[in-house]
Amino acid sequence: MTLRLGIAAGIGLFLAMIALKNAGIVVANPATFVSLGDLSQPPAIYALLGFFVITALSYLRVTGAVMIGILGITVMAMVLGHNEYGGLMSMPRRLRLPLWRWI
Repeated sequence: MTLRLGIAAGIGLFLAMIALKNAGIVVANPATFVSLGDLSQPPAIYALLGFFVITALSYLRVTGAVMIGILGITVMAMVLGHNEYGGLMSMPRRLRLPLWRWI
């Protein structure tokens, strides 16, 4: 049981590090490998705000707290112009396969 909890914690910390890097909260540093990024940038502000919204909704035992938090922060970013709507489903912009050149 201890190994299972350790593996789950390791995977969770790995995913958290990726999320913090993508939000700009954690940046690369040659001396210490990681350091604190610029928290005044919109992605970092939205990530921190989303974390606090999800935490508050979970504390209040709201069903679907994570989904409500993600959708709420996404809509707020769209309204404020920091995120663009690409449709419900779309192809990546830079995907270029050699096969598609002849079609």
